[in-house]
Amino acid sequence: RAMGNIAFIIGKVALISADYEYIDYSKAELKGYDYGFYNENAAIKSKYEKSQNIRVGGEYKLGQLAFRAGYSFFGSPFASGVNDGKKNYYTGGLGYRDKNFFVDLAYVYSSSKEDYYLYRSENVQVNPVKNKYITNNVLLTIGLRY
Repeated sequence: RAMGNIAFIIGKVALISADYEYIDYSKAELKGYDYGFYNENAAIKSKYEKSQNIRVGGEYKLGQLAFRAGYSFFGSPFASGVNDGKKNYYTGGLGYRDKNFFVDLAYVYSSSKEDYYLYRSENVQVNPVKNKYITNNVLLTIGLRY
């Protein structure tokens, strides 16, 4: 795994940041003191591959208010075309801060796709069901400083 990031502060009112992550999922290994995991590790090497994740975001302050937005892309860890595995996240938020109190409200929209096989057998051939997963989350954080 390798990561890098960069951020820019613009005056005292704005921030822009970006993160990049490189991961080789095929290098993962299972180890045990009483079992070799040879077949399992061979399956990991053949079914997973290198992937990349990217996150970008920004914040703009207007007095005690802060406006935020971001995007994340998580690449697929799968080597074959059985499942896409990619995920996209879109975020937006609003925050308020003063000396002793803060509140943040955020919205996260995420989407991904997956092929689902009802039967997994060499003797039965079926087409997969193509699922699209969408989630919507709203998060509220309230804090006191003392």
